[in-house]
Amino acid sequence: MEELCYWVWLSQCFAYGSETPRKLLEIYPSPKTLYEMDEEERRSIDFLKPRELRALERTPLSQALQIEKECSRYKIQIIPMNDPVYPKRLRHIYGPPVVLYALGNLDGLDEEVAIAVVGTRDADKYALAATEYLAGGIAKAGGIIVSGCAVGVDTAAHKAAVAAGKRTIAVLACGLDVNYPAENAKLKHQILRTGGALLSECPPGAQVFPKIFPIRNRLISGLSLGVLITQAPLRSGALLTAGHAVEQGKELFCLPPYSIFDPSYAGVIRYLRDGAVPVFAPEDVLYPFYAVYPEKIDLSVLSGDAAEQKAVLGTLEQASSTKQHGKQEFKKNTSVGSGNFEKAQKNPETMFDELHGLVYNQLDIHPKSIDELAIACSLDVGTLFSVLTDLELDGVVVPLGGGRYIKAEKTQ
Repeated sequence: MEELCYWVWLSQCFAYGSETPRKLLEIYPSPKTLYEMDEEERRSIDFLKPRELRALERTPLSQALQIEKECSRYKIQIIPMNDPVYPKRLRHIYGPPVVLYALGNLDGLDEEVAIAVVGTRDADKYALAATEYLAGGIAKAGGIIVSGCAVGVDTAAHKAAVAAGKRTIAVLACGLDVNYPAENAKLKHQILRTGGALLSECPPGAQVFPKIFPIRNRLISGLSLGVLITQAPLRSGALLTAGHAVEQGKELFCLPPYSIFDPSYAGVIRYLRDGAVPVFAPEDVLYPFYAVYPEKIDLSVLSGDAAEQKAVLGTLEQASSTKQHGKQEFKKNTSVGSGNFEKAQKNPETMFDELHGLVYNQLDIHPKSIDELAIACSLDVGTLFSVLTDLELDGVVVPLGGGRYIKAEKTQ
């Protein structure tokens, strides 16, 4: 594609998760037009901030050409937003990537029953066994597993799909040539061999950094029809994916915990309380989509999964022996005897670092939009969304939908 380098150039001008590129492309469908504009023309675009104007001016095309060269070297496909292969589901999320980088097969993903399966990196035996059972069943019945290829629950989900000989999509938080996490190098090759794909909005060579994970998670939920969480404490990154799913209007499913006293399931309990669908078998995840995708889902293949169910039950028996320990840990971590972890919140005036405090102090009882907060805090939208999700998990900020937020009543 002759103008591909200009799409890559535009993707490098803004932070991951920024909504500005979409706004620009609604007015100027060709990034080449933006590149060839003079400074005066760009200044006439009223929603561009000074730092964004500087980024458009100072980001060299040579940077994009080097990325193209590296993609050619590693046989990585560059998929711009105007490419028919670019997933339509991602075009409708907040801050869609200008380009995607892919290895493997993304064809027809919009017509598939894609289910995100996510959870903590520190998963216990019960969660791992249940994840393998549920993800494997979903894959066998025709669903496509989407996850982040992290250790723990993500790895269990991908491996279950691969073991079933089915397609799975791994959305990475780094360049596709970067060996992260190192222990999943073999798994990535297996994903490609079974017809799946590795996907990222980061170009080759881009290393992992902490803030990219919550921003990346919007892609995991965005590609999927529903999100299944199997284990997550209150501050798990999996809950950030759940937050994106709720914002995007996706179905949310949760594995009921083996113990209500175990704090490593506190995030799951929270969403179950809020109306997430409890999941006891793969069918529970697939039923809501069967009427729309009957040709994609074959529930009859799940009737012989007694062995998998028995394995999960055996793991549950093992896990149940640790319930008392989990109960003690829960009480210790929450400092309350009633089991109500909502009461364990810290003083909101002293619990934040500088960045979280900056955002928190801009909120009050009157709703403020993402754009208003981004301007007030001088933050890019990706970082801001990550901070707001943290504050929501802490119970001090309430999302109202449509990208609007207020302070929680109890903190005012």
